[in-house]
Amino acid sequence: MRTVIAAIFVAGCTAGNQPASQPSANSAAPQAIVPVSQAKHIVFLCNGSGSMAGPPEEVWRPILQRLVLGLGYETSFNVIFFQHVYDHKEESWFCALDDHLLSATDHNQTKAISFIQRHAVNDITIPLDAIDEAFRERPDQILLVTNSNFAEPNDEIVRERVAGLNRRHKVRLDILVLLDEMQEKKEQSILEPLREIARENDGACTPLYVYERR
Repeated sequence: MRTVIAAIFVAGCTAGNQPASQPSANSAAPQAIVPVSQAKHIVFLCNGSGSMAGPPEEVWRPILQRLVLGLGYETSFNVIFFQHVYDHKEESWFCALDDHLLSATDHNQTKAISFIQRHAVNDITIPLDAIDEAFRERPDQILLVTNSNFAEPNDEIVRERVAGLNRRHKVRLDILVLLDEMQEKKEQSILEPLREIARENDGACTPLYVYERR
């Protein structure tokens, strides 16, 4: 059976008859799932691979939209997808809302919602450049949204990169992991390395199941 998890977030972020794809600006972030209330500067770092399409996509898009719309005016933010980007003979390994943190004004929140809604995932992802960019912007918190641990490069390389960028522990790194029915069978092998990365950076790793568990 398909999950209704996405609807849980959508129900909390819509107003009146407004469709789920257009969350209300008056909604609050899902603090029970992702602790962002204390962050003044936050980067939402999202896996942009093809595996994030389908059921995970029905969850991560509403979550990101609701989190962005729940930010206060005193907050600055950015949204970064790690994926292969090739445009006009220029190649990159991430796609960002902007090249720096933006104030959470109505205009920038609307801009971010449009960016999240129209963003297309693809098959190839290498996260290191996106991780570098996220830390370069000097946030208080990075929220990583993904559906798997790291394969290319592997978890240890990613862990070492993050450790080098966050030596003084100025950035909290939280990880939200979207698991489908097949992935739950190898849940521990996926979550264990991600929990270690989050723990070493003063954050938490939270699994979210994108199907109805029996």
